[in-house]
Amino acid sequence: MDLDRVVDIFGSGIVTVKMLLASTKYKKQWRPRLRFVLGRTQSVYHLMLIVAVAVGASYLDNAAAALLVWAFVPAIVRAFVMWVRLNGVLPPLKRVGILESVLAILFVVLAGNALRLASL
Repeated sequence: MDLDRVVDIFGSGIVTVKMLLASTKYKKQWRPRLRFVLGRTQSVYHLMLIVAVAVGASYLDNAAAALLVWAFVPAIVRAFVMWVRLNGVLPPLKRVGILESVLAILFVVLAGNALRLASL
């Protein structure tokens, strides 16, 4: 697995955390419209991710496809929730790190099982 694939897989967390960090620059002059400006990159990334997962899942049988889709769902939901809650205040980084670690482990387990099923 090369570095490009690792970034593809874990890019969701990267763009989400970058969005959170960027929002802190506007803490004193926060406006709800900033949520759309700051979340633009994240939104485009996750829409492209949804399309890529749907295309990838279309080549698998039902069980493997379902596991592959479910491997990405938690990260996409997390990204949407973080975007909705975006307010210029940085959440505790320890909580963000723990959440990202849990999502990474969940992804590896689900995607690994999807690949295992696909190769049977």
